[in-house]
Amino acid sequence: MIKIEKSFIIVFILVSIFACNTEEEIPLEYNEEPIESSESNRYMDALDSKFDALPEEDFAYMNSLPPYDPEELALALKKESQQNSGNRSTEEVWGIGTGRTVWKWNGASWGQPNPAARLDIVEVAKNGDESVWGIGTGATVWKWNGASWGQPNPAARLYHIAVYSSTIAFGIGSNGTLFVTYNGGQNWGYLNRDFTGAVWLSTGSSYPNGILSVSDNIGNLYKYNALTQQLNYITIPFVSNVHTTTSGGGVWAIDLLTKRVYKSLNYLNFTIPNYFTQLSIISSNDNQKAWAIRNDRTVWKTINSGATWYQPNSAARLDYISAAFN
Repeated sequence: MIKIEKSFIIVFILVSIFACNTEEEIPLEYNEEPIESSESNRYMDALDSKFDALPEEDFAYMNSLPPYDPEELALALKKESQQNSGNRSTEEVWGIGTGRTVWKWNGASWGQPNPAARLDIVEVAKNGDESVWGIGTGATVWKWNGASWGQPNPAARLYHIAVYSSTIAFGIGSNGTLFVTYNGGQNWGYLNRDFTGAVWLSTGSSYPNGILSVSDNIGNLYKYNALTQQLNYITIPFVSNVHTTTSGGGVWAIDLLTKRVYKSLNYLNFTIPNYFTQLSIISSNDNQKAWAIRNDRTVWKTINSGATWYQPNSAARLDYISAAFN
């Protein structure tokens, strides 16, 4: 009898341990789990450590690619800018939550278009169409088809991606090199083989201004000129490590040290619309409206050029966000 009781106790303990170690998927609205980081930029620190572990051979395909064709890119950008891609009703907002889960804002709450999806980055197109791209495990590149995620090119490897449209996107490869595709991700080419150290890039909705902004690993900001095919250094009165371009060639930016918002309509004059601090990510393609995440993972929005901010859903917690307005 004693042996039976001991066996029962052992089995009970083992079952209890297994149950405690089983991960439970937490709904976004009740997700309070923080990501530990010793750096002020919690998201980028977590992402960099994940990609630093990837062997260089994983990027062999990207490292062997030839430069892009400037004329083909210019033609593709011009064609996209002339098309009326008004499929988006008002705004398109996607995010990444705990456990790399993928979420979409429906105007009142957050839901999972595909509960099985797991990504590190999700980016919506900034020119007006409904295209959504993502970066998954092992720096793989994915696209949303309205029901599931697929890989336009299974060999492609990128750290980060910025999406102009369903056909045109820019990415960061190993060593912070820049790449571009203008056929929906099927093929990629070096945007600038000599430029290295990029850590963040984003696109706007207007051509030729606001096509691409890049920040490097020491906080410098660059603007891509689609006409000259050059990356031009932007002299700014602060150090920026996260930003997104807006319509008209402007830019939203986050100060590296204070984590507050800076804003410019021309890349020349930067202002502080509000001393709203502790931001980790900001996203927009509009001069007045933007979404942002603070270091505590709370989600915020402005509709008046950053003068005031509010929480569309105060319970929401995200690690990444991408937004575009029609």
